[in-house]
Amino acid sequence: MRKVFIIIPIVLAIIGTGVFMAVRMERKERHAAKAMELERQAKREALRAEAETLTTEISERVEDLLRHADVVKRASMQSRLSSAFLAGKPELKKAWPAEPPEGPHQELTAEIAAGALAAIAVEGRRLLKDAPKLAAKGQALVAGVGPRTSLKELGEVVEEMRSLDQRLADSTGRMNANVRLVEALGTQLEESTMAKARARNAAKTDVHRELEARAYQKLAAQEVAAVEKWRPQQRKRLLAHDYAALVQAAKKRGKACKTDEGHAGYRLAELRYGKLQWLKTYMIDRINDDALLWGWGQGRAKQDILSADQANLRTTTREIPWSAVSMDQFLRLVRRYLNEMPVPPTTDLNLNLALAVLCHEHGREAEAKKIVATVSFGGPMAREAAVELFPDY
Repeated sequence: MRKVFIIIPIVLAIIGTGVFMAVRMERKERHAAKAMELERQAKREALRAEAETLTTEISERVEDLLRHADVVKRASMQSRLSSAFLAGKPELKKAWPAEPPEGPHQELTAEIAAGALAAIAVEGRRLLKDAPKLAAKGQALVAGVGPRTSLKELGEVVEEMRSLDQRLADSTGRMNANVRLVEALGTQLEESTMAKARARNAAKTDVHRELEARAYQKLAAQEVAAVEKWRPQQRKRLLAHDYAALVQAAKKRGKACKTDEGHAGYRLAELRYGKLQWLKTYMIDRINDDALLWGWGQGRAKQDILSADQANLRTTTREIPWSAVSMDQFLRLVRRYLNEMPVPPTTDLNLNLALAVLCHEHGREAEAKKIVATVSFGGPMAREAAVELFPDY
């Protein structure tokens, strides 16, 4: 029995010691877990802060690149202008280097300068196009980070952001270096090509110049005659009030002309048809704003025009295609707006000029001239607008 009393305290002491050690170990583990969680949180915050900083840096680099858009445009334009000189020497195009020459021992010829500018323009356009995409990708990466993003995933985001930032840093460096070259290369190209152009022009004889002048005059006369022949052929479109198609046709034929005189003839036709298209659209808008009472037809058959679009007019009883609107009916519509509805001075000027064009295109020269003469009394701006449309009046 004495032995039992001795063993029991010993067992209890052992059990107590075990419990104490277990509690102590659990406490240490909790402290370690908490410390590890704090460390992970600190890493997370540091990575998040770096990602946000990189987003700002990337945006600033993109802004820096975009500031050089004008320089890239200038390099592209100058390299294209040189084509006039290089066109006659196709072998030179093959000799264009991909990069500007290096070293003072190399001669900076017009061909090399043009090639370098072309290379700068190509790279500049690519950088200006790619930079916003890289910035948008970085912003999307940061926007995708949330409370459930693991530390590993966040680290991968930051690593990709660093890569994007480095790519933009390299692009910015190349762009800045190229910007410094553009002015020097452009000046060299201009000097070289101008010198060659002067030499080429000086080599032309008086006989050659006379032959060229005669050939030009002959071609100009042919193109002017073509304009005069083309205009009456558009009668069907004119009567159908298809002015938009007439504008496009005149513009297309004008681009095909090789002389200033031919181009000017079609340009004048384009301006006149454009004025008639404006007039048609203006009347459509006014009709849709406020129905035109007794606007269609004459006498007892008059009807209200309720609405309109580019294809049709709609009266009280029917829908009428513009191709069925006669010249007289169209003139009556225009004069209703001129005489019965007050409009601002600029609109009044445009309406009168459009009416003059309408009369001119339908062979009413005397009426057109009368309107133009009246408009010309409206001041310098009115006279200038009238002369642009009627240079011969």
